[in-house]
Amino acid sequence: DEQIDVGVRIGLIRDNGFIARKVANVGLFLTASPLLLAKHHIPQGLEQLAELPTTALMDKATGRAWHWYFKEGQPWSPKKISFVADDSETEADATLAGLGVSQLASCMAIPHLRSGALVRLLPELDPNPWPLSVYRPQRGPVPDRVRLVFDALITALSDREIFPELP
Repeated sequence: DEQIDVGVRIGLIRDNGFIARKVANVGLFLTASPLLLAKHHIPQGLEQLAELPTTALMDKATGRAWHWYFKEGQPWSPKKISFVADDSETEADATLAGLGVSQLASCMAIPHLRSGALVRLLPELDPNPWPLSVYRPQRGPVPDRVRLVFDALITALSDREIFPELP
């Protein structure tokens, strides 16, 4: 019905109509550019974070910004949104350009953290990592092309080097 052969998702898959295989964990890191931090301050907690410009990732289904999540699943809504995107790569680009603080998936943030283009903020508030899953519909015989792509994605995304931890 949803015309999905194979999908990849960060987060829980709540639809029982899919077969899902968890392949990795993805952290969520609070990040900012050195440029932004030079203009403002490094937040020491959520109260100070609320004073900084932030980016927001738009939920296409609702038209609202996604909440950020912190330790023990605590949701938080950015207060001073300076940039809104509907895809995570554009949000990461805005963060790199110094437009706001962002909560980025670890797989997107780590290369920029290692290069110094981004700074990690408040790591003590990081939420538990979210599952990265490959999924497909549960319906009856699976075409060979779907099984091939499903299995190839599981193999490729299960490689721990794709989602390395920070040293």
